[in-house]
Amino acid sequence: NLLNWSTSITNTSTSSVNTTLDPERIRWLQEAMNSMLENTTDVFRQSIANLQDPEIDIESVERKERALEIIRDRVDHLDLAVGLDNMGGLKPTVDCLDSVHSSIRWRAADVIAVAVINHEKLQQTAMGYGTLEKLMRLYINRTETVETRTKALHAVSALVRGNSTAELRFLHGQGLA
Repeated sequence: NLLNWSTSITNTSTSSVNTTLDPERIRWLQEAMNSMLENTTDVFRQSIANLQDPEIDIESVERKERALEIIRDRVDHLDLAVGLDNMGGLKPTVDCLDSVHSSIRWRAADVIAVAVINHEKLQQTAMGYGTLEKLMRLYINRTETVETRTKALHAVSALVRGNSTAELRFLHGQGLA
């Protein structure tokens, strides 16, 4: 619709003539543009709320999985990773590492890995939630799924990379031995 509209108002024969839009077309264009923009704060707020819901049935587990996927798709932007933490979303993400569902555990580890990599403040915040120990338990547990163990190892790497405090804590915990 947007392409059809833009080509219909473009007159290629006269390039110097200004075309004025009627108010209805302006309103339609504004609605089209607004529908393409996302309010990340609202998206995070809803996703964080879903992370805090109990896992009582398959629907609640699926909502939590989807919330982690939504967050993961956004926290690769540094500002949005910081925004997630500012909104209180990092702690519920770390709490998801304790889920009884491996599909939630590996998604949480993935979010953590992407959010904290190369960001010392977020690394320190995550360390304060006991994230390193939880991730190491997931990796060491041979009964975990391969995907969960792989994501946990990636998150451990992201958590200690460039962070001497986290690295020392990792080494004092005998690494992944």
